[in-house]
Amino acid sequence: MVVIGEEGGTIEQQWRHKVQAYRSMLIPGFPNLFLMLGPNTPIGNFSVIAMSEVQMDYLLQLIQQWQQRHFDAVSARTSAMEAFNHTLKTAMKDTVWLGVCQSWYLDPDGDPAIWPFSWQRWVDEVAAPQMAHLRLHQYSNEPI
Repeated sequence: MVVIGEEGGTIEQQWRHKVQAYRSMLIPGFPNLFLMLGPNTPIGNFSVIAMSEVQMDYLLQLIQQWQQRHFDAVSARTSAMEAFNHTLKTAMKDTVWLGVCQSWYLDPDGDPAIWPFSWQRWVDEVAAPQMAHLRLHQYSNEPI
C-alpha cells in the first residue's frame, strides 16, 4: 500500500533516511494517518496487547478532540516529533542497546528503535494528546 502525504511524498520516501514518528503514532505531513505499534513503540520489552490498548486510548481521545473542535485533519508537528525522538536517543546513550552488537533494535545508523524507558513512562507519555504538539488542519470554512 502506498500512502502519500500532503506534500506528495510517500512514507517510504520520508523514512528513507530515518524511521521515526511522534509518540510512535503520528507522522508530520501525513494528516489522519494513525499508526499502531509504530517506530519506538516498546514492543521488545512489554506486552503488545497492553501497548495497543494504551495507544488506542490516546487515539480515541484525539478523535474526541476532533469532534469537539471541528478540525478536518491532524498530524504531528515536525518540532514535536524531533524533540520526542531526541529524548529517546539521548536516553539510550548509556544502555546496553548501544553496545557493539548488531540487532533489529538498531536502525542502519546505529540508533535504537526501541523504547528506552519504563512501562509507566510509556503510559504517562501517551496518556493524553498534547494538542500544542499537533497540527490541526482545516479544509472547510468553519473555524477550528
